[in-house]
Amino acid sequence: MPIDIPPGWTPLLEELGKDPRGTVYILGGTDRGKTTLCTVLQELSPGTGSVAVLDCDPGQSTVGPPATVGLRLVNLHRPLLKFVGSTSPSGHFLPLMTGAARLHDIALQKRAGLILVDSPGYVQDEAAQEFHIRMIDLLAPQYLVGIEQERELEPILAPFARSGAVVHRIRPSPSVIPRNTAWRKRYREERFAEYFRGATLHRLPLAGLAIHGNIPRSFRQQDWIFRVVALCDPALMVIRLAIVVSLDLRGDTLELFAPPFAPEEVSSVQVGTLRLTFSGGELKGADTPPAEVPTESGPGDQDPGSQPQS
Repeated sequence: MPIDIPPGWTPLLEELGKDPRGTVYILGGTDRGKTTLCTVLQELSPGTGSVAVLDCDPGQSTVGPPATVGLRLVNLHRPLLKFVGSTSPSGHFLPLMTGAARLHDIALQKRAGLILVDSPGYVQDEAAQEFHIRMIDLLAPQYLVGIEQERELEPILAPFARSGAVVHRIRPSPSVIPRNTAWRKRYREERFAEYFRGATLHRLPLAGLAIHGNIPRSFRQQDWIFRVVALCDPALMVIRLAIVVSLDLRGDTLELFAPPFAPEEVSSVQVGTLRLTFSGGELKGADTPPAEVPTESGPGDQDPGSQPQS
């Protein structure tokens, strides 16, 4: 479906079209068309490989699976991911912000010309507004683009009026289709189902591995089962997401439902607050998941060369 570009977007597109360089922080509530604008801006320098997309929306991720922030750049052989631990920024500001900052640094090191930051649509309350203010302060973008109906983004944009960043306020595209909460939940679950398609059971030895993140207060099985964890490399980049099947303290192993991975590449396990069924369904609070039995996988069945799905 062709994108209906409003006339109000023209000054921004012309300015960046002349010199597509710098970091562009795209800000707006839900159903404002932030991802749509990212798509349009990526076409400013087609084929050059100089446009990076930094996806910072863990609820409606487009680069990686939900609950992650991701960096996509042509000269990376696969997207780089950091684990947030939840599909909501609320309560998970620290891993989201540090993950975004680290991936932004990598985009700069890779000499990306234009870095498009697709931020979360979480803008309504004071905590959300302060989150974006701190994100902007951390990433120091050259351009701030607020997609708004009225001036609802004023509390976020006002502190940067004299910062030197170029501020553009634009209206949403008419092409944007409003999505309700049920649609967004279904989208996340479909993305998770796609990611875990073909996943099998793995036994990960815990000896020598660091465990960090939102660690449950007890070692009771009910506090660990169905938790989503990230298997991370030494740089805390996601190798794989996995769903906990059981914690075996006697055997010092973690049983996981995950796509293929090489255990020797795992340096740490980052624990999230998100819980999923093995088919990708989201579990809330004391939800009782349906009975499911993951497929067994022997220790020699892992495929070290397999890449994360997104």
